[in-house]
Amino acid sequence: MTPSTARWRTLHQRLTPYEGWSTVALVSLLLLAMAWAMEASHWVPQMPSLTRAVLLALATAFVFSKLPLPGLLLHPLSLVVGAAVVIWQASHLTTQLSLLGRAQEVVERLDLWLGATRFGTISVDILPFVAMLVAILWLTSYLAAWLAFRGRHAWLPVVPGGIVLLVTLNYTPGRLNVYFFVYLLVALVLGARLNYLKQRRAWQKSGAYQGDGVGLSFATEGFLLAFVALLVVWQLPVQRPETPVRQAWARLSGPFDSFQSEFNRVFASTSSLKPMPMHTF
Repeated sequence: MTPSTARWRTLHQRLTPYEGWSTVALVSLLLLAMAWAMEASHWVPQMPSLTRAVLLALATAFVFSKLPLPGLLLHPLSLVVGAAVVIWQASHLTTQLSLLGRAQEVVERLDLWLGATRFGTISVDILPFVAMLVAILWLTSYLAAWLAFRGRHAWLPVVPGGIVLLVTLNYTPGRLNVYFFVYLLVALVLGARLNYLKQRRAWQKSGAYQGDGVGLSFATEGFLLAFVALLVVWQLPVQRPETPVRQAWARLSGPFDSFQSEFNRVFASTSSLKPMPMHTF
């Protein structure tokens, strides 16, 4: 065996996921459901591809999780990569022709937007909002993928994307329920898959026999159980919350309402997709 062949085999073994390519596919579908929901919301015209940003974050987290380095060194590097992706995606809204000129315009427009946030003026530029969406998706996707590939808990990877998806659904009521259904289905199957992998590590340490088809059987049964459970829950009637619950939610959401007013000021170019209450004076 030549040295180059040995190095290639070592690299191939290192990049081949212990979790299996089915786990990578489940994580990809989970994050894509979140990205597709945000793309389908049509927050702003000329929205760049959020799917591309999610896949790049997933690839970065996958490669970094296989490197024999601590997360304290890899996470700052991922932020640098994410910043480059944000500038690249936001540059689709610029008017410059050269790559360097487009990057400079992105930075200048973001600086103008930061000035508007500091001095209390209104910003009508959609580029900062697009950059914020791409940055949120990058951080969410990287964190979820890192937790899936190197984390120790089976259900933590589904939390970051679930929060982002719920916020998106809150401002697009009734339009994106199918993405929520897909996200929940994949989340349940992924959780079952990661839990099986955790058990498999314990079996390997103890030398217990696993059988050849345990992983496939586990995934198939987990999918069928999750699908049936979601169908049943989806058909259940939804009752209006009681008065104490509504009052408690009003107290909890009070600080967020003031933040929402500030958000509307610095992102004045973004139209609301949620019906807002009318007030008479």
